[in-house]
Amino acid sequence: MFKRGCCTVLASLLTTLGVSSGCGGDMRAPSAPSIAPVNPPTIMTVSPISGSTAGGTTITITGSGFQTGLTVTLGGERQAVDVPNSTSILMTTTAHDPGPVAIVVANPNGQTATLSGGYSYASPQSFDFNGTWEGFAAAHPDHLGPTRHSDMEMRFTVERNVLTSFTCGGATLAFSSQLVVSDGALTHAGDGEVVMSGRIVAEGIAVGTIDTDACRATRWVATRR
Repeated sequence: MFKRGCCTVLASLLTTLGVSSGCGGDMRAPSAPSIAPVNPPTIMTVSPISGSTAGGTTITITGSGFQTGLTVTLGGERQAVDVPNSTSILMTTTAHDPGPVAIVVANPNGQTATLSGGYSYASPQSFDFNGTWEGFAAAHPDHLGPTRHSDMEMRFTVERNVLTSFTCGGATLAFSSQLVVSDGALTHAGDGEVVMSGRIVAEGIAVGTIDTDACRATRWVATRR
């Protein structure tokens, strides 16, 4: 009788603690809670798929399972990245030797995704700078201060590797000498200082800097029409 009473009390206590007992049968611990598996990252698209060996190309990677704190390498070189959500990664390439490279995305938990030959570096000379380009001088902030201005529209044309026109902020930039594209880049200097420069970072994508009365000390980005 005492044994049965003890069993009853023990069963009640174990029930309170979440443990099942048959009071005379096997006492079994509750099963461990199920943990949902964490899917590894996947790479679906890369845009653009090639860029200049000088770097500076902004790349967008889409896929799934991207986690905050992940790392991305191109050809073994780690890149600075931004991860706005679990399906996209933004980054700007560093300089690299020409040729195809593997893209490796590594989550903090150690899971990785690899796309062999997913991106290619090419010499700047291999990209065509000729044509009409449109873009904007970005409203970037001063290094030590507030934003200088709002975005300003810009447009320029390159014919036979010579810059023939350049407008920014509604004003046309006049050149004292012919501006020739060399090694995928162009530069215009005035009074001993560079007032406009640009380089092609991928097919149909160019970036640069400008400092004129209409477009004060800022960076620009443009795409070919």
